[in-house]
Amino acid sequence: MKARLRFALLGTAAALAGSICAAGSAAAAPAADRVRVSVVGIDRAGAPVGVTAYADTGQNPPVRLTTRPRTLDAGQYWIGAAITTPGTGTSESTETLVVRHVTISHSQTVYLDARPGKLVRISLRLPGAVNQGDAVQACFSGGVSGFWGASAPAGALYAVPLASRHLAFGYSSAWETGSATYYLAQQALGGIPRHPAYQVAPASLAKETLVLRSGTTSGGYQDWQLDRQFRDQCDIYELGLPAAGAPSRSTAYLSPGTWQFEVSGNGAWQGTKKLAAGHKYTDTFGAAVFGPGANYPTLDFGLLDYFPEEPFGDPLQSVGGECCDRSSISLSLHGRTLRRRTMTEYGANRSFSYRVHSAGWYTMRAVASRWVPGGHVPAGILSPRETTTWRFYVSPQYATLDSVVMPVSATRFVPQGLNLENQAPAGHATRINVRVLPASEAGWTSYRYRIKSVSVQASFDGGRTWRSVRLVRRGGSWVAFVPAAAAGYVALRSTVADVRGDSTVQTIYRAYQIG
Repeated sequence: MKARLRFALLGTAAALAGSICAAGSAAAAPAADRVRVSVVGIDRAGAPVGVTAYADTGQNPPVRLTTRPRTLDAGQYWIGAAITTPGTGTSESTETLVVRHVTISHSQTVYLDARPGKLVRISLRLPGAVNQGDAVQACFSGGVSGFWGASAPAGALYAVPLASRHLAFGYSSAWETGSATYYLAQQALGGIPRHPAYQVAPASLAKETLVLRSGTTSGGYQDWQLDRQFRDQCDIYELGLPAAGAPSRSTAYLSPGTWQFEVSGNGAWQGTKKLAAGHKYTDTFGAAVFGPGANYPTLDFGLLDYFPEEPFGDPLQSVGGECCDRSSISLSLHGRTLRRRTMTEYGANRSFSYRVHSAGWYTMRAVASRWVPGGHVPAGILSPRETTTWRFYVSPQYATLDSVVMPVSATRFVPQGLNLENQAPAGHATRINVRVLPASEAGWTSYRYRIKSVSVQASFDGGRTWRSVRLVRRGGSWVAFVPAAAAGYVALRSTVADVRGDSTVQTIYRAYQIG
């Protein structure tokens, strides 16, 4: 398992996408005075070199500077860049992070001198661990997008000290043994230290197990990406862990703090977790049973809408989406179909709308199937098709309200004891954690009624026949016990009703496999 250390320098598209929050360290430059500014680097051998630097006031987006003069407002700036010093003979080239706080009052050339740079020393006290590369960065405390960074192999990374209570400085370092990756990343205020030396003990790290299961996606998953996130929001350190396709299991030891784990393929999923030193964690992606996302019917001044943005969602990951699907939506009242529409993920205006003219119990049915544009859905894919039937009452009062979410729900099924191929052991009952998610949407009014009943059924013949399964309530959720089977696939159906009569019937075909 070979780690890849990726470090985005200030000035990438992501870094320039937003403005920098005010750091309080530099006054706004007067717009009336305009000056011409260029930047030249001085490498560790004392030779002038061309650089791409960025000037930042802490209040405006960073400005790219090179040896060619550029017009700026006069004022105070933080200017920084990574200065490369070419290797000589058998020696490798080095990189030095240089950041200066400069008052620009007239046209001039700013020199970024790498010669005072101090060697960045990062060590992991673990025999046999091999350093795969180091990175450092400096940024404003409270910034959201701009920072200066440099990266290099161990022993080739330097930083010029700069004390400042407004500047945060951080490091990252990737290490490997034969069985795991160790990823160190920390940050602190106070500027660039005079002696950037860090020693890390393995006991101070958190153990993270990253699991990719197979069978739930049409194209599989690709590499992991791990992002260390800080409260200042002026980083992101990235570590790429190759996942040799699902199924797979990777182990990483990480510095304590907040991390985001992401995996991509025909879609992308991500989760964020705060890790504590010495603790063990597991994050699973691609788990059975893929089901409807958090998209529900809404009513806005008499217009009934449904936006099927994510019909197939990972039950263990709330952020992300899977491509692609074809959805058919229908709405009926008193047994009469009012409207029907079929759409794909790439179709224009991916929404279903109907103007409600009368009160009554409406039934909306959504049927979603996996779909690969220009290709074929894998024959053995899990959750290839799902149906959701919502029954809800629209009153004259609702028809005049703004932004109302219908009082329906979605069900999350999480089978326990499945292997990396999402298979349950043959001949054993399967325990499934069942969670009912009441409809809600940020900024919208939700009318919820007490749940009256919840039931779960299972089918072992593709949905031709169904049998009720034992369901036990555990706090705010339920546990279903699906009887043992010798082989094949299991389909799942849930029925949830409230005391008013609103209900949701959700069916997921080929939800998981019996191995």
